[in-house]
Amino acid sequence: MSRFTCLIILPVLFVSGLSAQRPLNNTFGISMGFTPGITDLYIGNPMDIWPSRLSGTAYHIFYSVGFGDFLRAGPYYEYEQVRFSESITTGIYGFDRYNIGINWLGQFLKGAFHLQLGGYLGYGFLKARNWDRLTGFDLGMMAGPAYELKRFGAAIHIETGHAKYKSGGTPSDVVLYSPRILLKAYYRFSWSDVFGKG
Repeated sequence: MSRFTCLIILPVLFVSGLSAQRPLNNTFGISMGFTPGITDLYIGNPMDIWPSRLSGTAYHIFYSVGFGDFLRAGPYYEYEQVRFSESITTGIYGFDRYNIGINWLGQFLKGAFHLQLGGYLGYGFLKARNWDRLTGFDLGMMAGPAYELKRFGAAIHIETGHAKYKSGGTPSDVVLYSPRILLKAYYRFSWSDVFGKG
């Protein structure tokens, strides 16, 4: 089993096991992240350049388990197309980024309208035509307001993060500094709603 597959399965098993042990609140959601074209991007040897990045969108799905009233944590999966304003080498105008990991959120102020503050740690890879596969880690934080009505919620987060990917070929590394605005929608439920109370 590959390392990437393990990173997909293990977080899901972990939070599912916790949810089965006691009545915890579960959350499933989706989000879109808008990345401005002003963010920093470095591509290592043999290119050794800082190309001009275009604004883009990241797509994100997540699941989390509540730990008490004020903390949620669980796995996420993210996909993003990173594009440049001009070709950095013949025929390459960008790359695809795939990432999976754990995110966590704390809730401040008890009520329908509240603030959320948290972070994420992910592992992933980059793919582009004629490149060797690059793998690496993403780490960052997010914060913003949220509103919940019964089981449904929506949030706007400002996210900032750093990611470094490496390969044994070409290019040697890629470094991303990625502030973005996340628009989130989510649904809160218990597993008894899905499978019945038995």
